[in-house]
Amino acid sequence: MKGVIAVRLKCGTKNIKLRLDSSEKNSMLVVGGSRAGKTFFASNFAADLITEGYQVHLIDLGDKWSHSDKKRLQLAGAQIVQVEQQGIELVFQNKKDLIDCARHIVNPLNIKSEAAKAVLKNIIKKLAAKDNASFQFSNIISSLRSDNQDTQDKSEWSEKLADRLDGYGEIPDIRFTVDKNAIFSSRSTIWDLSGLDETYVKISTYLLLYCLFCQQRNYFRRDAFNTSSFFEQNDLKVFVVIDEFQNLDCDRHAIIGTCLTEGQKYKLALILITQFLSNNFSEAVISQFKQGGYRFYFRLTEEEAWNVSRQLVYEIAKRKDLAQKLAHLPVGNCLMLGAHSLENRTNVSEDFRIVQIEEELNCVRRGTVYAPR
Repeated sequence: MKGVIAVRLKCGTKNIKLRLDSSEKNSMLVVGGSRAGKTFFASNFAADLITEGYQVHLIDLGDKWSHSDKKRLQLAGAQIVQVEQQGIELVFQNKKDLIDCARHIVNPLNIKSEAAKAVLKNIIKKLAAKDNASFQFSNIISSLRSDNQDTQDKSEWSEKLADRLDGYGEIPDIRFTVDKNAIFSSRSTIWDLSGLDETYVKISTYLLLYCLFCQQRNYFRRDAFNTSSFFEQNDLKVFVVIDEFQNLDCDRHAIIGTCLTEGQKYKLALILITQFLSNNFSEAVISQFKQGGYRFYFRLTEEEAWNVSRQLVYEIAKRKDLAQKLAHLPVGNCLMLGAHSLENRTNVSEDFRIVQIEEELNCVRRGTVYAPR
């Protein structure tokens, strides 16, 4: 690994090793102001994960990541998919998982009607019933337009859904396939969603997350399908990285909430990055983030810094001191919470620490960021 840049966490003079082996709660929330070091940390950490044998999917919601950030992942082995040009092929092991895509398509349309979801499910079910069980997103829209449902309400929803999905610019090339002996992804990938309409960015993101969730869930329910040689030979652990995720639905019933609450037991973890928590998310959602595992707070606004310090420190004087530190953290420094060890110690701590993010040349990646699995 000579010449490869890696990231190192230090508390004073001591190296910090994140203990991803000590808990299934390995999702990460990364919060901080612009140019505070969030994406530098996340991209380097993701590159280290790939080098360690984890699979990483970075979902770029549209020019949210710099060329250098993406290059770090590519040098570690990730491929890049320009979705506007190359499309997405979603592979499911069974038709039930495929049919349940309907709710992740309806969700970004801000339609709460169960009848609308039922109509879309029925359309996908019909398309999946064909021999090859393979179709494109555009086939869903054309089937909605030609659909003859039994009731007037459902017929109206067919037309409404078709009109809505047709109204967001060019329809992306999203292909749906059922193959019990295949997997959706066997390689770390950067999914570049730039060029898509905002609504299709959300639909693509939710479908990617859902397909990865299904893949991981089925992997750990081996008796649910004929296990492929890939699953037999690999202990697949997946991280999904999303920056500027505040405009996505993070409710516990949405796919992000599902991944945070259920995905981690299937070894699917999220790395979610945003500038602000306050005013962006409800208290219930923020509480959900806190239960995900790791938290990294880079330089915060005074309001955000006070909220975080109030959660972590009881004594008023110490609380004020911590809030001041969080509001004035130098670039590349953050407050970290989560399972970790100091230096070569084996005992695991979850105490919060102020740590410095460093990059290191000519290092051996294993152990520089987290303890071996």
